Amino acid sequence: MSYENVRQDRIPMNTPAEAKELPECQEMLSLYKKSYDQLAILKHLAYSSLHLSDPESLAVLFSKQIDEKMPPKRNTCWLVDENRQVVEVASDGKLVEKNKRRVLAIDSSDVLKRVIYDQMVVWPSGIPDVKELLPGYDSPTIFPIKSQPEAYGFLALDPNQSTEVELYQFVSQFAAMIIKMSKLHQKVDQQREELDEMTGILFRQNAHLSSLYHVELDLMKVTDPVQLCRIVVDAVVNDLEAHRAAAFLVDEPSQELIGAYASGGLEGIETLRFPIEREKPIKQAYESGRVINCIDYPEEFHLGPNLLENWIVSVFKGRERVQGILVVEVMEEGDLADPISILANYSGILLDTLMLQRQCGI
Repeated sequence: MSYENVRQDRIPMNTPAEAKELPECQEMLSLYKKSYDQLAILKHLAYSSLHLSDPESLAVLFSKQIDEKMPPKRNTCWLVDENRQVVEVASDGKLVEKNKRRVLAIDSSDVLKRVIYDQMVVWPSGIPDVKELLPGYDSPTIFPIKSQPEAYGFLALDPNQSTEVELYQFVSQFAAMIIKMSKLHQKVDQQREELDEMTGILFRQNAHLSSLYHVELDLMKVTDPVQLCRIVVDAVVNDLEAHRAAAFLVDEPSQELIGAYASGGLEGIETLRFPIEREKPIKQAYESGRVINCIDYPEEFHLGPNLLENWIVSVFKGRERVQGILVVEVMEEGDLADPISILANYSGILLDTLMLQRQCGI
């Protein structure tokens, strides 16, 4: 047998029936490739969305992936806001500037009610009004981003082929899942911030209570009103972390305030002596027996050469009368009104005792 004959015998020949099957194989191969490409797109979408946490960024991502990887002519992503409206956040893969976004009230359109409340896909053949809602679309189809009790928003597309619909349905369902996760993350972050804030407040209050306890132990040992004022003012500045503070004692016969002690850089306090009525905040605190702050008096407040900002005026209130005045300038952050009031009230009781001892010659 010749070499040519052997080679011809070993080469398989297609029968007429097998030849007819080739186009079908090609069609199946094309369908398989298309499915594989779609899965690759969805896989990329899943991985690329994991690092995003806010709904607007996710809306842009979904729109961009649809624009780059899928064949619709146009696409937009709309999200529901807190005012019962849907807002056009992304269009053809780009973030829509806030001043150019279309905003539609949900209750203004039967199409939007069906999409957001009933969470149904809207086809142009089913509701002709959808073309009025999305001008410029040839065959607009709306896929709700489903959630409970109503949709987060919707994807609006202009598909080239009806066979693409299942892919877009999956994208809208996946978008709903990821946006729900992002909202949960935002809630968790917000709750964590609130918890951190509350923890910080609790620590500050505990520190203040601890400081007040030790200061009150020191105050129990004092034998002189000026010494008491010194301990109180130093505690307010050093322990409670106020900016500046000054204490004044009341001279009952003349109804004047006498500077006793200052800390934090207030100048000339020990040389001050002035009528209680001269400064309105001090007069009101003296007469009412309550704390007065800069919110009550927006005008400038001076103590001698010192201009005070963000100030608090409290009184050393005894059983029958006010024994002194405590003026404190606090930092903008933090609320010191309560611990200052506690310290001032306790000091007023001690001043009552000291004044009584003086009168009795003890």
